[in-house]
Amino acid sequence: MDLIICDIPWYSGLSHYALEVGRVLVNAGITVYWATPEGTDLWSRLKNEKFNLLPIKSRHSRHFFSNYSSITKGLDKQSPERILSFTGSSLLLGYFLKRRYKSKLFRFRTESLKLKKNIFNRMLYNKCDYVVAGNKKIESEINGIGISKTA
Repeated sequence: MDLIICDIPWYSGLSHYALEVGRVLVNAGITVYWATPEGTDLWSRLKNEKFNLLPIKSRHSRHFFSNYSSITKGLDKQSPERILSFTGSSLLLGYFLKRRYKSKLFRFRTESLKLKKNIFNRMLYNKCDYVVAGNKKIESEINGIGISKTA
């Protein structure tokens, strides 16, 4: 079982990418749980898919504990084998879920915004088991902060 965390409320290129990754997993016979804000454009599109939806409040930091609680309750006693994080805010959530469930953490980075090079961000990226970079520029930025687990 895998968990996708894509906490953006709109349907965009990034959420479409996450949707396609999720479809590949489902087609491979993997059960996929998806955490995203309920009642959004993305939620509406996901309702027609073969995902187990877990409602979270938003990507804002003030909802971190609520989101964490919603996901852990929604997963019940199941442990995801992999946690797939598609946004920076979902990476922090993914890190704490990884610690709880002893899962592998994957960060999919496609944002064109420059990667933050602070020590906290380096620590989070270092805790990822794998970072999937959307292009060579992003891969170079990730490698530039000392992370070599990229594709």
